[in-house]
Formats: sequence, C-alpha cells, structure tokens
Amino acid sequence: MVEQAMGALGCAPHERLMIGDAIHDISMGRAAGVYTHGVSWGFGAAHELEEVGAHEIHHELDTLRKSLLAFDPTPSTL
Repeated sequence: MVEQAMGALGCAPHERLMIGDAIHDISMGRAAGVYTHGVSWGFGAAHELEEVGAHEIHHELDTLRKSLLAFDPTPSTL
C-alpha cells in the first residue's frame, strides 16, 4: 500500500514516512524503504515495533509531533 500511494503521488521513499501502531504497519513501511515511526498507544506493543525495525518509537503524541516537524525529506546526497 505504501508503494502504491507513493506511485500515485509521484514521490520517492525518502520523501515519505510511515506511522503505525502494529508490526504490519512498520514492516510495510520498511519494505517500501520509508522512514518508520511506531506509536505505542495503539494495537502493538513498543517492543514488537522495535523488533520489526521501527526507526523511532513514540509513547506520547508530543514526541511524535516534534519528530514529524523535524522530518526533512531532502536526500543527504544533495
């Protein structure tokens, strides 16, 4: 689904991120090559999100918000 959405929007993986509360969300984002944020207040436990490779795990909306505001989709090679 992430790859389909990126294709429909015409964007690259480095320009997007995935926020999810389940291992399936994080796995899907990782498979699509996007940065992933796990949130512990939903379906999955924080340790499960960490085990499938979430780049960040948030326990509060405020930390997620700060991370989203800091997201820079500019490739580091530019």
